[in-house]
Amino acid sequence: MELPKFEFEDEEILKAKKQRDKLIEICTETAKFYYKKLNESVGYKARQYLEKRKVERETIVKMGLGYSPDYNSLPTYLKSKGYSIEDMVLAGVVSQNTDTKKVYDAMAKRLVFPIFNSNSKVCGFSGRAMEDGAYAKYKNTTGTPIFNKSTIMYGLNLLRKARVENKNYALLVEGQMDVISCHQAGFTNAIATLGTAFNDNHVRVLMRFVDSVIVCFDGDNAGRNAAVKCLEPLMKGNFEIKIISIKDDKCKDPDEFIKLRGKDEFQKLIDNAQNVWEFEINQVSSQYDLNDKIALNKFLTKALEIVDRIPGFAQKEIYMKQISNIAHINLDVLEREYRNNQRLKQNDVKESDVDQMVEIKEKEDQKITLAETFILASLLHNKDYADKSKNYIFTKKEYSDFYEYLKSNDFPIISKIYDRYDVENINWLKNLIYFNFEKINKPNELFVSYVKMIKSEKLLAKQQELTKKLGQANGSEKIELLKQIQEISKLIQKGKMED
Repeated sequence: MELPKFEFEDEEILKAKKQRDKLIEICTETAKFYYKKLNESVGYKARQYLEKRKVERETIVKMGLGYSPDYNSLPTYLKSKGYSIEDMVLAGVVSQNTDTKKVYDAMAKRLVFPIFNSNSKVCGFSGRAMEDGAYAKYKNTTGTPIFNKSTIMYGLNLLRKARVENKNYALLVEGQMDVISCHQAGFTNAIATLGTAFNDNHVRVLMRFVDSVIVCFDGDNAGRNAAVKCLEPLMKGNFEIKIISIKDDKCKDPDEFIKLRGKDEFQKLIDNAQNVWEFEINQVSSQYDLNDKIALNKFLTKALEIVDRIPGFAQKEIYMKQISNIAHINLDVLEREYRNNQRLKQNDVKESDVDQMVEIKEKEDQKITLAETFILASLLHNKDYADKSKNYIFTKKEYSDFYEYLKSNDFPIISKIYDRYDVENINWLKNLIYFNFEKINKPNELFVSYVKMIKSEKLLAKQQELTKKLGQANGSEKIELLKQIQEISKLIQKGKMED
């Protein structure tokens, strides 16, 4: 039988996959080498450090911790396994001097934390210096075809298992030792970025596994600021977000808190985590002297801007009360000020409700696509204004099929969507999952407008179809068609009157 000929693109894909597999293989061998060295006499200093940080043996094994004893042992070991210098450099496990071409261990003389991808394959490393005077306390593998620190997170590989254990949220902490202490105490959904700010790439990865995130950074100003920076990308992902603030003079981070206060007290912090809006309002209030009238006015302006972003009138009411209590201002006065601000904004808006998407489209078919995208995204993200008990019409087949899937599965959480669909390769589904609701004005009113518009368009299309048939109909058939057209006209008119 004649074998099929691969296209050039297929050959390139196969070549890239083969390369990635080899790089993962090299990283896996490197992790085994480091783990072995940690448990030999050369790893004594690193073992002492771990003992001092109260890291248990079971945790060392679970996280695959290791030690790099010097600059030369790893390259020598990998050469003996048959790997080329070129592949070692490409995998990021060794570095090469550009002048002398000499290679050396990229993590030399460091306690090493293997980094696993979401499929539990070793793809890179993070190292903590064990010698005084090291140029960097922590160091990560440089960017490679299998490792990008702006996308991957420490502990990510264990998040899937945590979800199976009914922990459908991620506990976002600041560093590797925080992750290790959390896991050791049973908080197996703890993750951390690798020395880089939390960004949209991290959000896209997290959405595959969880729908909620609890942020727990250091209790100092730097930690609180880092927590604030996380919020914007997290909100784009439409996560349920909560914040833990560690306010303890003797503990500045989760690692220290768990060791000093214990896991039960840390669980209490999780149970009492602040809602994201409560945290933001408190954070803004801490920036001003509220006894000063000018500063108080600035606080109120920023606080009401936060309220403006809060979905649902009931939730807005809750946080208006919080602002009222903080500022010692009568709630009725505050609500009146908020309504005045809303009226001023509405006077500035020239577009109709139906055209309040980020980019206004002029063609009717484009409007329909935008409307259906917004409606389906609202249902998917469980927005309070999207009544899931009603039936909705979608003209796009993929939307209609996806809506039927959502209904038949009782509108599953977003992370479950990744179990069924290859999201990253389905553009329309990616657009629904990553839909940015922040730029939508009055989403509840827009939702109602779009539902009416689609229903009206569906009726008009049916009316046009019947009108075409009318020209070829005779007798009783023609009378029946006229009745149907008249009924549709009444429904269309009724919809307009309800507007």
